[in-house]
Amino acid sequence: MNEKELAQRLLRLVYDFQLQNDAPGRKKRQMNQRDMMILRGILHLSSQQGQARMSQIRQYFHVSPAAVSQGIRSFEKQGWVERILSDDDRRSVSIRITERGRHQLQKREEELSAKMAAFLRYLGEEDSLHLIRIVEKSTQYAQLLHQQETTDRWKG
Repeated sequence: MNEKELAQRLLRLVYDFQLQNDAPGRKKRQMNQRDMMILRGILHLSSQQGQARMSQIRQYFHVSPAAVSQGIRSFEKQGWVERILSDDDRRSVSIRITERGRHQLQKREEELSAKMAAFLRYLGEEDSLHLIRIVEKSTQYAQLLHQQETTDRWKG
C-alpha cells in the first residue's frame, strides 16, 4: 500500500471513529472537548489571581479578540464563566470560571477518563502502549511542523 492509500485509509478510519462517537440518538453533551480545552486553559492562566484577562486568553490560544469575546459570551450563557470589570480601567476585562463551570468540567473529565480507561482495557496493554507511543510521536511531529511554520514566517 502506498503513502496516499495509507493516508486515505487512516483518514477514513478517523472519520468513522468520529461518526461512531457522535452517532445520532446519542445524548449530546453540554460541554465538548473543545470547551474543556478552553476552560482548562483559562484555569491555567488564572492560577495566580483566580482570573484571566481577555488579552491573556487571546495570546494563549493565538486567536483574535473577537473569537475570544464570542467564546466567552457562549460560556457565560452556559454559566461556566463570568466577566469581571476592572475598577481602574473599564476596558480591562477578566474572566473567572464559576463553580458551575468547574463542576461541569470535572464531571466531563471524569466521564472521558472512564471512557478512555474502558477503551484501553479493550485494546489491552500492548496495543495501548503502542497507541501511546504513536500519539506521542504524532505530537512531536505537530510541534516540529509548528516550529517550521514559525521559522518560515520570520524568514518570509
